[in-house]
Amino acid sequence: MKKILSVFLSIAFVLTPFLMASPAHAVALPNWDVTGTYTWLVLGTYSHDMVLTMNPDGTFTGTGGYPSGDSPYALAGQTAELITNGIVSGNTISFTLTYTGPYAVGSTWNITGTIASDGTISGTFPWEWHTTSGLAKSITYVNHIGPISSGSPDGSSCGPEWANDTYNLFFTVTANGDGTYLVRTAYKDGTFITIDGESPGKCSQSNHHGTSITGGIKGKFQGFVSETVTATSFDPSVCTTSSDACKSRSSFIHSVFGAPITENNSSWNFEYNSSNKTLTYRHWQDKSNSDGTNDVFEGDIAN
Repeated sequence: MKKILSVFLSIAFVLTPFLMASPAHAVALPNWDVTGTYTWLVLGTYSHDMVLTMNPDGTFTGTGGYPSGDSPYALAGQTAELITNGIVSGNTISFTLTYTGPYAVGSTWNITGTIASDGTISGTFPWEWHTTSGLAKSITYVNHIGPISSGSPDGSSCGPEWANDTYNLFFTVTANGDGTYLVRTAYKDGTFITIDGESPGKCSQSNHHGTSITGGIKGKFQGFVSETVTATSFDPSVCTTSSDACKSRSSFIHSVFGAPITENNSSWNFEYNSSNKTLTYRHWQDKSNSDGTNDVFEGDIAN
């Protein structure tokens, strides 16, 4: 777990969106797909129809009319409606509504609202309005980024560095549709070379560990860190434009997510092995405790 320090890297990039593609600009991903047919009520009295079609980047257009259920809205006092400039960003929605007649032809309003957790939509600008039928659908995104060839010094249970690591980083980001993201950082194909000094498990409370390690001993490891990130936006394209942006778990999170960022619900597990026969202890594990607040150390890589 204590391996996110200075890093060198060369980068190869793969991005695989699931369900909908991520926009290549730093705006909040739409948490909802509003494609569908709705009835919406204005000022508690005026019921309108609305049919929307949304694009992967959250923009949408549509048609509708007043009063609801009376298409083609061609009688006196009725009007067909055109919906343009629509955008869903996170849980917010905005669009322009234009009357196309016969009533009040050309009248235009810029309308904003919020999509609730149950998919209903409502707003207070420019007047109170809410949907009475039709539901927006929650969107789930999964983005896979990697491999990123990287490396860093590795900290021990006592704190000081005990080895230099190389590994490939793979990031998996799942947007939950509510402004939170499940982020899993996998360390694969890991190798280490020991530094002469204290063994990684010296300060462990485990019953099976040593105290020192000879430098130059080689071994292998793998591991992961899983956590929940809350952020205002997600832009995976930064990994293609800046090689430094994704060189570590921490720099990745603070580059691809928009501030303010919070991280919680962490868990991790790293396991190290060496076949070097001069070692008394050849397996070391650094994992999270049950609530993800501290390291739990088992075993050692030690003479």
